[in-house]
Amino acid sequence: MPNASVRDPCWLKARNVSIDRGMKNAVIVLLLSLPATAWAGDSRLERLADGEIFVETVPVASSEYPQVLVEAVIDAPPKVVWALITSCVLSEKTYGSVMKSFVVRREGETVVCSETVDMPWPIRNLESVTQWTFVVTPNRWVERWTMVDGDFDYIDGQWILTPFGDGTRTHVRWENHFSPQISIPAWLTRAFLKVGMPSMIEDLRAAARARR
Repeated sequence: MPNASVRDPCWLKARNVSIDRGMKNAVIVLLLSLPATAWAGDSRLERLADGEIFVETVPVASSEYPQVLVEAVIDAPPKVVWALITSCVLSEKTYGSVMKSFVVRREGETVVCSETVDMPWPIRNLESVTQWTFVVTPNRWVERWTMVDGDFDYIDGQWILTPFGDGTRTHVRWENHFSPQISIPAWLTRAFLKVGMPSMIEDLRAAARARR
């Protein structure tokens, strides 16, 4: 299995449980104090081509929570990957962590999607409702999401797809900035990033392979 370069741990599309301010601050201090892994130009592209998954967090001004970034290459053309990430109903089949997903409503060119995520014990399963919008330009496909309801103070993220190499592969970049209402031990937060972020990409890779 390809290695994942982890810069700082944080949560995927984390959802709700109760959390006190002290625990929030302690987790954030831990996240931002971990050692960084450099993403060097040509070297990074070569590592992406070899299947490596990069994960990092970036501080956001005026926010106690950083933005989470994930970058990888999928062995399928963009149109195949795009069909997977833009389907709310396929989320539960594509990602192992999503127990249930369905379209709440469609609003013109946007989709409001509900997803229930399987969380490790003792945290209960969590739900989010987000609005998805889609922007397609030559050689660039973008899906953006923002919070409508659920177990967050806010959610703001996107997928960005571009052709990789000769176009038979896809460069994917996943960005998410959110404020969860969640109580979780710091060690579990660290473990989730190391395992959960790469698992999301591996799930997407497997789903894309099945559709080629």
